[in-house]
Amino acid sequence: PWRGGDPSDRNPEGAEGDAGEGAADVFYIHPTTYLSSAAWNVPRDEMRNTPLLEDIVLRDQPNAFNACCRVFAPYYQQATFYAFVDRGPNGLAALDRAYEDVRAAFRHYLTEWRDGRPLIIAAHSQGSLHAQRLMQEEIIGTPLEDHLVVAYVPGYRLPDTPPLPVCRTGDETGCLLTWNNVTAPYWLPPFMYDLPLASDAGYSRNVAGSFVCAPPAPDGEGYTGYHAGDRELMPAVGSVVCTDGLLHLGASLEPALAAFPMSRGWWHVYEYAHFWVAIGADAQRRLDAHDANQGCF
Repeated sequence: PWRGGDPSDRNPEGAEGDAGEGAADVFYIHPTTYLSSAAWNVPRDEMRNTPLLEDIVLRDQPNAFNACCRVFAPYYQQATFYAFVDRGPNGLAALDRAYEDVRAAFRHYLTEWRDGRPLIIAAHSQGSLHAQRLMQEEIIGTPLEDHLVVAYVPGYRLPDTPPLPVCRTGDETGCLLTWNNVTAPYWLPPFMYDLPLASDAGYSRNVAGSFVCAPPAPDGEGYTGYHAGDRELMPAVGSVVCTDGLLHLGASLEPALAAFPMSRGWWHVYEYAHFWVAIGADAQRRLDAHDANQGCF
């Protein structure tokens, strides 16, 4: 949070909170931005300063938490997009390699920076896969579990036995939220229904899983969004409904938040942007509830 020029410190006009402050910490794991077929994992000298990651993702996902929290957003040797569709061993090996970086960054954060503060895990897409494994291996069943406020893991499937229970109320803690945005008619590529999931031995395609719809609670006046291409908040989504594990949005979307569908009616790129304000409010509400519960011991 104290690095000069950190893109996740940039807030839209009118947003509350100062970056680098707050009562809790967010450990954020970014989605896939390496689309090349030149390597299975992004080379270390290409991890930073890529336009998609620096100019878009880090400017409109982790900063949703700036009002409540310090944000730690590590670079890591992410697996290329093709790792998710590969049917051989290389794709899974690339995901394992990426996770090793995430785990090392998390352990460094715990040792050097956490200092007993409440923790929120946040991620998207590939990052959500690694976040699920990180919780299984490094948090659940350890003393740190009592300090985990909530996890945000949108843009991916959940295993049938998720690492945390799915949040069912607006102030529940020790649970996770997940959502995948679509508008009818939509088409999801077949590989989305066969994504690798975490297993006892790394990543596997043999773990049973499904899409689960558990979005952040609405802010009371529809959803207000933010996209890094603009400097101000904007109306994003008027209504949502969970159907068949997917989050169905109202048909009318703000053009700035509907420019790049992943496929017909699938708004994967905007799964933070559509709910930018609601995510921050949701995190603050659950942090307040967590603090109140901690005071009971």
